[in-house]
Formats: sequence, C-alpha cells, structure tokens
Amino acid sequence: MAVPKRKRLVLWILCVLNVCSFMFFTGTRGDVPDDVVYTELHKDVRIGDRAVLTCRFRGSPLAVYWKKGDDPRNAPNLVSWIPTDDVTGKCEGQRVCEIMEMNENYSLVIKEVAFAERGRYTCRVANYKGNVIHNFTDVSLYAPPKEPFPVINGCFNNVSSASNPESCSVLANRTINLTCSVTNYYPDIELFFLHGTKQLTTINQVEQTNVDSTKNMLISIEASPSETLYTCVASDVPGSRERKAASILVMLVESSIFIPSETIPVTVETVKEKSHGAIRAVKIVPIVLSGTAAVVFICWIWKRRHTHNDGTQGSPEVDADTSKVETSERDPMISKSAIDGKFILIHHNFQNKSVSTTS
Repeated sequence: MAVPKRKRLVLWILCVLNVCSFMFFTGTRGDVPDDVVYTELHKDVRIGDRAVLTCRFRGSPLAVYWKKGDDPRNAPNLVSWIPTDDVTGKCEGQRVCEIMEMNENYSLVIKEVAFAERGRYTCRVANYKGNVIHNFTDVSLYAPPKEPFPVINGCFNNVSSASNPESCSVLANRTINLTCSVTNYYPDIELFFLHGTKQLTTINQVEQTNVDSTKNMLISIEASPSETLYTCVASDVPGSRERKAASILVMLVESSIFIPSETIPVTVETVKEKSHGAIRAVKIVPIVLSGTAAVVFICWIWKRRHTHNDGTQGSPEVDADTSKVETSERDPMISKSAIDGKFILIHHNFQNKSVSTTS
C-alpha cells in the first residue's frame, strides 16, 4: 500500500529533526563551540552530603579540567581527563583523590562535602582547534542545627512547630533568666523569644564557632511568673524554611513555701510531689514549734529550782536536841550570833540548877 505524500513528508521532517538533535548534543570529537559550557551557577550543599557539579557542552572534547579558584587559568587542577584516561579522570592531591572523581558526563563528583570544599569550581574544556572554554559553579555549604532545636534550659524534647509548640514548666518566686540555644548550624540562624505574640528583647546573645566551623548560639531574657507562655523561636534555619519553637511556662511559687531562686524544671508528677510535700511541711511545722516551746519551759523551771537550792545551802543549821550550831565560813556574823546564843542557853540552865538546890 502506497504511503500518501503528506505522510512521507511528515516522516522525513521527523527524521531530520532527530538527526539534528543528536548532532546538537553529541557532535564530533573536538567540535566544541567557544561559547557553550553549561554549569550550575550556584549550588547549596549540606555538609557531609554527596555533591555532583555538572559540566555540559556541545561536541566531544579533547580535554576536560576541573579546577578550584577564581582564576580558571592559574587555579590548580583537581581532576583532569583526556581521551586515553579512564572515565573517572586523573586526580591530583591526596585529599582530592579520596573524595573527588569525574563521571561519564564529565561532571565532578564530591563524595563527602566538608567545610574545605566550599568555593568556586571551574569546568574548563579544550577542543582540537585549540579553543578553550569554561564556566563555573559557586558551592555554598549549610548545616541545620543539631536536633532537637531550639532547646530552653531546663526543658527537653519539647520542640515542635512554631504554630503549635509544646511546653514545659518551671517554678519561680521572682524574675528569672531564661536561656535558649541551638548548636552545630551553618552559616546563620535567627533566634528570639516571644511572650505570647510580643517579641522580647534579649539581655545576652553569644555565638561561638566550633572546630568544624559550625556555630552555636545562646540567648537570654528576663522572665517573670506569668500564665502566658514564653516561646523560643528558631527561624531562617539553614537548608529549610521551616520555623521551630519551644515553649516554657513560668509558674509562681506560693510565698509560704521556700523555693530557691533558681529555675526548677517540673513535670506533672513533680508538681504533685511538691504539693504533697508542702502539705506535709504545713502539718509538721506546728508540731516542731510546740515541742521546742515545751523544751524551753522545762529548762527554765529546772534552772530556777537549781538557783533556789544554791541560795539555801549556806545558812546555819541548829539541832534542837543537841543544840549544835554549824557555822558558815562565808558569814562570820552568823557564826558569832550562834556562839552567843549557846552561851546564854548554858548560863540559863546553870541558874535553874542553883535555885533548885537552894530550895
């Protein structure tokens, strides 16, 4: 069956387009236009991840060089390829050979990205005519904070979304300092406190750089006991647009119960325990006070009696039967009176005997 002319024309056009497409993307060896190298202008890579930097061009090259630096001519080679090399190319330097190689599409593969791998990478291509073309990719690194984050001092595992934060509680009898922290992030993050919907002013903010170039941040605010939650929010998180938050409730302690001024993390169980402890303390205090008063009263009675006895031991004692007088050395007047009394008594007895004899 003969094919209509119109259909044959359509088939011919499709074949021409396929051949042209094939020649556009492959071409012949050495046929590299001077102005066509395709690379990603910018690439964000998470620290520790694998990265692939593409280098696409028309035709088949005579040589491909991956370099690092702003100057494509003088920057050192990382990995190079010529037709006699393996598809992975030749690496230069111990670290480069450990983590970098080319693939079959002339892309540079970085097996594990570290902080040292940030910077500008240039793909340079040479053809048989001696024409050299290049393009570059700027590699930026990021690291999200270590989970969980953010963390309020005294609260753990209470992190959730900013719209529905979970909360923990602390007891305080006056204004206290609340601190919130995030760790091991890169490059930057925003951290702040909310009281309800109002953003609070921080009284202290510290940012520290770690050995691996990641960072830690800590902020502090003054907080008073309130029924409204204090919420720490982490926004502009590296590698994510999500905001995370952690909340805390600062509860007022009754003034009759002594609580240290430092914050005390509590849960439902610890609140119950503290309530029972307060009740027991209220019951025990009157008993202790009563016992103390009784001991003081007994000591006072004993001391008074002891003082009275000491005062009576120094007076003279007269025996009615023998008329013996015991004198005290401490009072000579009492001794003299006692002797005179004895003499008078003997003289009176002698007179009585004389009268009886005369009779």
